[in-house]
Amino acid sequence: MAGRDKHLQKARRNIEFLCEILGVAQSKRKLDWCAIAAFYAAVHIVDACLDPEHHPTSHGDRNKLIGREDFWIEYSSMYSLSKKSRYLDDDAVLLYPSVESVAEAIHDLREITRKTRLATELSGDLSQVPVP
Repeated sequence: MAGRDKHLQKARRNIEFLCEILGVAQSKRKLDWCAIAAFYAAVHIVDACLDPEHHPTSHGDRNKLIGREDFWIEYSSMYSLSKKSRYLDDDAVLLYPSVESVAEAIHDLREITRKTRLATELSGDLSQVPVP
């Protein structure tokens, strides 16, 4: 299983990608990828804090492990937005997030980073993320 440093490295790559696509997010098609990239940065930030011996193997496992953490509200909001952005709704309609929901996801990402006490390590990366 990947260690803390590998998860932080992957979080940084997701944040870097988020910055790149926010720069060109003129259409809703790009905003879905913004939501997804922000969520997967959060996944790796959370995973960096988890005990490697009890590392989750799925989103469901991770959700059970962190369901009582003080960042759960932000994480679950990002998880929900990411799922809506990745999949079709019941009527086979693509769901694109709004600019406001992507801005909220970026705020949630910063909060998760702060609450997991990784803000110092990721502050340089997060400071580059523009809010749409």
